[in-house]
Amino acid sequence: MHKNSNFRGGGTYRNNSYKPKINYCFKILVSCMLAFLILEFISRFYSNMPYSDKDESSSFKVTDYKYEPMENYTYALEGYGHGRINNDGYVNIEDYDSNKEVNILMVGSSQFEAFQVDIKDSVTAKLNEMLENKFVYNIGISSNLFPKSISNISPAISKYNPTDYIILEMADVKYSDKELIDILEKESNDKISSENSGLLNSVKKIIKYFYKQSLFLRLVRRQLDELTSKKTTSSKDEEIRFNEQLTWEILNKIKNTVENKVKVIIVYHPNLSLDSSGNLQFLNSEKEDVERFSKLCQENEIYFLDMSNRFREEYEKNYILPYGFNNTTIGKGHLNKYGHNMIAEELYKIIKGAE
Repeated sequence: MHKNSNFRGGGTYRNNSYKPKINYCFKILVSCMLAFLILEFISRFYSNMPYSDKDESSSFKVTDYKYEPMENYTYALEGYGHGRINNDGYVNIEDYDSNKEVNILMVGSSQFEAFQVDIKDSVTAKLNEMLENKFVYNIGISSNLFPKSISNISPAISKYNPTDYIILEMADVKYSDKELIDILEKESNDKISSENSGLLNSVKKIIKYFYKQSLFLRLVRRQLDELTSKKTTSSKDEEIRFNEQLTWEILNKIKNTVENKVKVIIVYHPNLSLDSSGNLQFLNSEKEDVERFSKLCQENEIYFLDMSNRFREEYEKNYILPYGFNNTTIGKGHLNKYGHNMIAEELYKIIKGAE
């Protein structure tokens, strides 16, 4: 009887010893959930990024991915901007109407997307204000850098059928030989592959669901993508150079792709910095390389808009820089509203001068 009593007491003791551990795990779980909800709430004001996914609306890609249509967004990572994704999945004040003629098509990266500025301050919105008799439509989207833009020109023209111009943007005239060769060898239309196992598709759908529902997870993913992109870029620094022959072939490919349907304008907006004396310095591309690139554009009947002089003039006369925001770093990062307006004004001069 005595032994049986000891056995029961031992069992009770072991059961009681688990309770603090269970309570501790429960508190951690609740704390994590509360922290996640707080971060999710803050993200609605700090970085309410639109959901993005691969463009599977058609058999050919215009851009690698698009945003969820009709979503509002708010950015405060740099500066502050808000707007709405239109019915086509891109940043435009107006919705896309296939029956409405597109006169000018803007193709580019987050700079043309107007990342971190209000939609009304974007180069697209400003051009639409200036060109009252022409409709400017934007399919600029983050990570769609110059090489990708070139690769997708053909399907972009086929879908939107611009009548007057297609405008591309770039921050550097130098690329690795591999990047340029890949563009030259790439087929004009890349069909989207859907050859995935059923299990893999199911897992992707689950991940996509949570990513789509959470603003905080979208922010984390974007930051991870940027870190990965920086590592990839830094590993290719030694390969980057101005290859005149390959560059001419790239520009000639653009000329042949548009087939005189539209005129092409390439906007070069160089990155910059201020030295210790406050003087403006342009980064990435040497002046000689930019001049050679401009000459190659002329040979292929492409307008080349070099924003270097306008950027320098605005800084020296008005102390205005095209990049950066008051709440982050002046002169760094994405184009601010002044940069967008400068580019719009210079594009307006080219377009009106060609009429």
